[in-house]
Amino acid sequence: MIMGNETTNISIQEINDWCSTGATILLHCNKLNPRGDTLQNNSTKFKVLYFDLSNTPLPSDKYQATFKALNKRAGQLGSADKLSDTIKDFIALSQKFCKNEAAHKEFQLLIRKEGKIPVDEEEIKRRKAEEQRREREAAERARREREEREARERAAREADEKAIRERHAREAARKIRKVRNIFLIAILLVGFLLYGAIKYDYIQLDYIESKELLTEAENCFANEEYNDALHYFRQAEKLVSNNKKRRQISDRISEVGKIQTERTNEIKSEIQTFLNTLSKVSFKYGKPVNDIEKTQEKIDLLKKMNPQDPNLKNLQRDLDYHKNRTR
Repeated sequence: MIMGNETTNISIQEINDWCSTGATILLHCNKLNPRGDTLQNNSTKFKVLYFDLSNTPLPSDKYQATFKALNKRAGQLGSADKLSDTIKDFIALSQKFCKNEAAHKEFQLLIRKEGKIPVDEEEIKRRKAEEQRREREAAERARREREEREARERAAREADEKAIRERHAREAARKIRKVRNIFLIAILLVGFLLYGAIKYDYIQLDYIESKELLTEAENCFANEEYNDALHYFRQAEKLVSNNKKRRQISDRISEVGKIQTERTNEIKSEIQTFLNTLSKVSFKYGKPVNDIEKTQEKIDLLKKMNPQDPNLKNLQRDLDYHKNRTR
């Protein structure tokens, strides 16, 4: 075969002999190391030569130290040990294949064509074990993240359900009080009918209910549940017949609405600041759990302030994206 201007002469039989002698030495690799050589230098050098010669470029003088060390070991083993001649034959063939770049290329072409490139089974096993270890670690990380995400979602659902139950409980209690008051007023009406004061009784009933609604509205306002507060204020406004009192309630509705707008804008600004910060942070070495939890608390507060806020869905979606990030 011609490589550039140089002619080489490597036969298929030489390829077969090199593979056969190399495989034999590999089976008795421990004999390459002199007694007391805990570093196993000779066997390591042999494996580099055996597994690299057929599939890597030819470096300058890379294998000269290997040839010298193995030849020395073959001499130490002596002619009585068949492995000595096998080592010498293997080295002689390897030196021929490394004689020059043309010889090395022809050797690689022929051994590849014959399908006899040595395979380092131990290295394959090590790589496979390492890959399996990484896969197990990745699966474990994914499992932990999934469990953490599910725990957060479960906590959020439980918080929402608790808030709904509490709101329903307040509404039910208010209705019970209303029924009770109606019952009491009804009893009083019987007496008042005797005195011709039916109209007064109805006014009094509305007054009691409006007073309870205003109290409930102020409680909701104190808890920053502005939507519920506005709802109760408007119900109370409908029941009040006194124009002055109605104007006071109307002014209070405007005031609460303004506070709701200011507070929700403030909270949304804080949430957006957190989200912008998270977008600039790498999760490669771990998630900023505290920042994510604080942002979720702000979003939950915004839900309580105004469940109908049009930005809620997008803000929660952006935060969920950061919760599920891995880098």
